[in-house]
Amino acid sequence: MKANLTILMLIIAFLFGCKKEVIITPNASFTFRTDTSSAFKMATYDTCTLFNNSVNSDSSFWDLGNGNISRDKNLILTYTNSGMYLVKLTVKNKEGVETSVTKKVFVLDRVLKRIIIKSVFWDTIPNSIPNFNAVWPTSSKADIFVQVQKFSLSDSIVPYSGILPNSPVLYKSPIIQNISNHTTTPIVIDVPNKFIVDKKMVLDRTFAISLMAKDSSNVVYNLLTNISSGVNFVIFQESFANNKFVLQCSLFSSLEFDCDFE
Repeated sequence: MKANLTILMLIIAFLFGCKKEVIITPNASFTFRTDTSSAFKMATYDTCTLFNNSVNSDSSFWDLGNGNISRDKNLILTYTNSGMYLVKLTVKNKEGVETSVTKKVFVLDRVLKRIIIKSVFWDTIPNSIPNFNAVWPTSSKADIFVQVQKFSLSDSIVPYSGILPNSPVLYKSPIIQNISNHTTTPIVIDVPNKFIVDKKMVLDRTFAISLMAKDSSNVVYNLLTNISSGVNFVIFQESFANNKFVLQCSLFSSLEFDCDFE
């Protein structure tokens, strides 16, 4: 009886000793904010949190497709250049078993489609507005145009003093002729060539928008510039659902930059 019991115990010990250890394979998974799709759209200089939802993993490795990598569990995604990027998350458990998941990120530019000059105003009498030192045309009509410059810190910001001489011109609209100094009918300027509105420049105030006027003597005046104090300059709309990015700039005159995401 004792011998039989001993043999049974040896058999059980042998069976348990031969049982292979079960290794649980990790499962790699992440979302763009709360978006679980395999492709995601964002624009340059925007940010998006990547949430790591992987299970049975002990370490994470991100490849963001633009040369940047990270070993953080969650991270903030941002791109400076448009294009399609592959974001790959690889997770590993303590046994060294790893799995990966890859998703696409489409990074878009803000492309200027039209400029709407919503109103134009200048006073023909110099310095007649209290506490406002403006240098404007003395005639009631002038030719107008819009230009964008990359504002240089070495440049002068004397209000309405003309073109910023040390700031490179990035865009100049066609000239609209013979416009009254009290114009409230919107003027639409279509922009057929691709011009990218750089959001980083908008946020750091180096994206200098100016509404210019040229009188009959070809003297150029600045009617409105967003880098002057007192000017209201805002991102009025930013919506992927409506494919719209809109800038507004206003003081006595006002204008709007309408962009699409491309």
